[in-house]
Amino acid sequence: MTTTRSSTSKANGVLHAPAPMGMKATTPDVRAGWAAQKARMGGYSPPVRFTSQQRAVLDTAANLIIPPGRGFPAPSEVEIVEFVARYVTPASHEVKYYPLAAEHTFKDQLNRLGQEFLAVVPSRQIELLAALEKGEEADATFFEQLRALVYYGYYARAEVTAAIRKNLPAGRDYHGPPLPYGYDDSIERWPDKEFPKRGTFIATEDVRFVSMPTDLADEYGVQK
Repeated sequence: MTTTRSSTSKANGVLHAPAPMGMKATTPDVRAGWAAQKARMGGYSPPVRFTSQQRAVLDTAANLIIPPGRGFPAPSEVEIVEFVARYVTPASHEVKYYPLAAEHTFKDQLNRLGQEFLAVVPSRQIELLAALEKGEEADATFFEQLRALVYYGYYARAEVTAAIRKNLPAGRDYHGPPLPYGYDDSIERWPDKEFPKRGTFIATEDVRFVSMPTDLADEYGVQK
């Protein structure tokens, strides 16, 4: 008797498994498609390695994307390059996690900016970054990846969390960046049928004044 190894196909980021031994095929797992929308937890180890020029380009671009000031540090001051290095997909791995930045392609774009980018004044550097953002697909994709990595890396830093709590009135009780994965792996599957309707709704024009019973008013200190 011979057996064949079951395979899994991927369509639109969703895994589909064939029916094993004539049994009913497995239900597509939509969570498999979420990988491309999220960064790899903790990044890659070891991280990719950048040349000194590539590091300088990253630091300079990051400082333009998120300018320092008003009590907030520059991205280059909170080791933004080290963060980027962990979330760019190494050449030895399949590119499947957000922001889908492949090592060779990402480095090629940094090299294209290169010394020319570092040698010009900040206003010109901004123009070069804007040209990437509005350029051909490859350039625009690189800029989106770079911007995402800078945003995620910067706001994940303890120094930035401290700056938010210190300098923003609405950030006094801010405890840090949100959990990247939430409850995706523990939520129950949704039913196939429509959710039952629960609760009630009273239109504003239908709201009527009622008198609170004396005992409740006294208990809650409601002034009559």
